[in-house]
Amino acid sequence: MKTLRIISMVLLLAIVGLLGYANLRPLSVTEKLKQTSLVSFRLHGNLPTEKLRTLEKQIRQHPGITACTINRKGDTAAVIYHSQETSVNAITDLFQAQDIQVNKNDLIPSPGCPVHAANGIIAQVISTLDHRSH
Repeated sequence: MKTLRIISMVLLLAIVGLLGYANLRPLSVTEKLKQTSLVSFRLHGNLPTEKLRTLEKQIRQHPGITACTINRKGDTAAVIYHSQETSVNAITDLFQAQDIQVNKNDLIPSPGCPVHAANGIIAQVISTLDHRSH
């Protein structure tokens, strides 16, 4: 019974300590930035290079989009955007407004380095416990 009480107290102190650390530590530069998402599209049709360059510039100027690149040889487009400000459907509409048909590519996540994955899990737990408004 005494052992169970000690283990419970140690676990409680560990949780309180982790919660305190998560909320009192200074935020890193990347934690202060808005989260971005990446979407990739397959373009269909015979599209002139100049039209694609103009479209690339127009898409970059759309609110919530931070970057856009169109690869003419691969007939693909990649767009980095803030999901709180725009959506994949709105980005698709930007292409379709220029009479360009697109299909969204499903990106397969890479497992990456196991050391970075472990650090990522720890960072995600701390971020989850952080209740400050960003």
